[in-house]
Amino acid sequence: FCGGEVPWPHAIAAGTTVALYSVTFTLSFLMPDPLDQASADTPESERLRIHKTLRWFHLAGVAILGVLGAVTANIDADYETRRGLAWGHFGAAAATFGTLTAAGALMVF
Repeated sequence: FCGGEVPWPHAIAAGTTVALYSVTFTLSFLMPDPLDQASADTPESERLRIHKTLRWFHLAGVAILGVLGAVTANIDADYETRRGLAWGHFGAAAATFGTLTAAGALMVF
């Protein structure tokens, strides 16, 4: 794998992603709803409720990615175990990207 060295490009990309995601998630959580759209009975309100629900799924995905990434990078195991963890990390990344994209697409389209 990395021969005991830190894969800096991946580590920097992951750190930047977590920092930016943390800010945007916090803003989404603290965003006021002055028009009370979340409780209205309109198609737009339904999309907002789905959007707000999806944020918990991509938050869970980001947390799982961090745990799987740290475990995969630091575990003292054979190749097959590390490979399985890496594939799990990749799958979690794909699912997280999908939920985050869906949440954004709901509000744009």
